[in-house]
Amino acid sequence: MTVRKGSLFSAFVRRIQMKNFLDKFERFQPLMVLAAAGIGLLIGMNDAVAESLGGMEDPILMVLLFCIFLDTDYDEIGSAFKNYKFSLSALLMNFVWTPLFAAFLANTVLGGQHALQIALIMLLVMPCTDWYLVFTGLSGGNVTLSSALLPVNLLCQLLLLPVYLSLFVHGGAAFSFWEMILDVVSVVGVPLILAILCRIALIRSSRLGSVSEWLESKGEVLEFCVMILVVITIFASEGSGLFENPQLYPMMFLALCIFYPVNFVLAYFIGKKTGLSWRDRVSLLFTTTARNSALSLSLAALMFANEPLVTLALLIGPVTELPVLAIETWVVKLIHDKKYPGENIRESD
Repeated sequence: MTVRKGSLFSAFVRRIQMKNFLDKFERFQPLMVLAAAGIGLLIGMNDAVAESLGGMEDPILMVLLFCIFLDTDYDEIGSAFKNYKFSLSALLMNFVWTPLFAAFLANTVLGGQHALQIALIMLLVMPCTDWYLVFTGLSGGNVTLSSALLPVNLLCQLLLLPVYLSLFVHGGAAFSFWEMILDVVSVVGVPLILAILCRIALIRSSRLGSVSEWLESKGEVLEFCVMILVVITIFASEGSGLFENPQLYPMMFLALCIFYPVNFVLAYFIGKKTGLSWRDRVSLLFTTTARNSALSLSLAALMFANEPLVTLALLIGPVTELPVLAIETWVVKLIHDKKYPGENIRESD
C-alpha cells in the first residue's frame, strides 16, 4: 500500500514538473525560433553544408506530419458537428471568409510582392491544429469542442490549399494546380497512411491510450522540435535571400496586424449573434485566429522550392503566433471579467 501511494505521488510530481516545463517552453518558443534561424544562417555560411541541407525539407516535413496525424483522433469528427452553430461558424470563417480576407490583404498591403502574397495566403488559410488548444483552455474555452473540430480543420486545409493558391495568386513564377496537388498528396499521403496503420496497431495491442497520453503531454514539444529542424534547414540553405530582401518582415507584420484584430472582433460578434455559450465563443475566437505556422512553413519549402522568399517570409508565423495568442488570452480575460464579474473564467457558461 505504501508503495502504491509513493508511486501515485511520484506520478503527480512528474505531471506537475511536466506542466511547469511546458509553460516555460511555450513562453520561449518565439525566441527559440529566432535562435534556430540564427543557427541556420551560421551553418549556411558553408556552401557545401547549405547545399546538402537543401533536400532535407521533405523528409523532415513528413516526420512533422506523421506526429500530427498520429496525435489526431479522427473518431471525433462526428461530434464536432453536433454543435452545428459552432461548427458552421468556424468552417465558414476559416475556409470562406479568411481566404477572401487573406486575398484582399495580399493584394492591397503586399501588392506587387508575389512571394509575400503567396506566403501570407498560405499562412492565413491554414487554421491551427495543436497549439491553439492550450490557449483555448487558459481562456476558459470549450477544449473538447475545439479538439473535435481539429481533424476537420486539418483535412480541409490540406485539401483546399492548392485551390486557394490557384484562385488568389497571380503573376510571378508560374505554378501548376495539379503539381501542387501531387506535391501535397505525395508528402501528406505517406505519413497519413503510416499514422493510420500505427493507430490501428496500437488499438489492437491496447496501447493507444498510453501513447495518446504521452503525445498529449509531449507531442507539442516533439512537433515544435521538428519545426525547429525545418527552420534551421531553410535558413541554412536559403538564408542569404533574407539579407537581399530586408523589406520582407515589416510588410508581412503589417498585414498580420490587420488580420488578427479583424478576425478576433468578427468571431466574437458571430459567436454572440448565433447564441453560442461563453465557452464555445472563446473556442470560436481561437480556432479562427490561430494559424498553422509550422505546417504552412514546411509546405512552402516543398511547394515553392524555386521561390525561397516564400519560405523565408513565413518565418514570421511561428515568431508572432504565440505572443498574439497570449495577447488574445489577456483580452478574453478582460472581456470575461467585465461580463461576469467575480466569476472564475473556467466556469462561465
